[in-house]
Amino acid sequence: MPKKVYPKVEVECSVCKKKWMKTTTNMKKWSGMCRLCSNIAVAQKRKSREKTKPMHVEVKCLACGSSFMKNKYTIKYRGWDGLCQECSAKERGKRIKGTKVSVAKPLYIDVQCMGCDKPFMKNRHTVSFWSGLCKECYHHSENGLWKGGITPENQKIRASTEYKQWRKSIFERDDFRCQICGDRGCYIEADHILPFSIYPEFRFELDNGRTLCEDCHYKFGWRKGRSIYNPLLHNSYVYFPDW
Repeated sequence: MPKKVYPKVEVECSVCKKKWMKTTTNMKKWSGMCRLCSNIAVAQKRKSREKTKPMHVEVKCLACGSSFMKNKYTIKYRGWDGLCQECSAKERGKRIKGTKVSVAKPLYIDVQCMGCDKPFMKNRHTVSFWSGLCKECYHHSENGLWKGGITPENQKIRASTEYKQWRKSIFERDDFRCQICGDRGCYIEADHILPFSIYPEFRFELDNGRTLCEDCHYKFGWRKGRSIYNPLLHNSYVYFPDW
């Protein structure tokens, strides 16, 4: 099917006198100007409208009494709470970048334990499903949710703050670098030279720790090294690396 061809006529811009060919289908909506002159005319009309009818009006904050300019269409269509930006942020509990404002609703609130009457701070978002007890009373044997202390000792020690600090100190001392292959930037682990389970008195000694990558820890861990006799294990042998 052949493409439909619309008839064209020669027209001239009424401003810059530029001539070009234009189709007759949209002559009724034509302004009599070229595209460039039409854009200039629309911009000038918009500027004159802003001078006669300004977009911003002066308003006054109902809280602090400060005066500022605000878009009148925002006030009319979107609604305005009658506050300036800082006072509105105080009411909503938000922070404005570059200015320090007080938070109306703090994150932590004062609560009191129902078991021992101990006061402490708690997140206000978690109070709705809080048991009403402090940490000590919640883990007490009289609590219905307590299961008699079934958490293994190994898990308690490795999750403690002292163990995490020991692990961090080992990494910082060795510059986060594997002490066998020298690799850095990989996944690293803190290894006990004297085993964690056999020598509890050396668990948090810095001289008993070293930084190893995952592969070296598997290859040269104390189970993969040489065997030596240990009387603590009732006439059995344990394995240590050639360190």
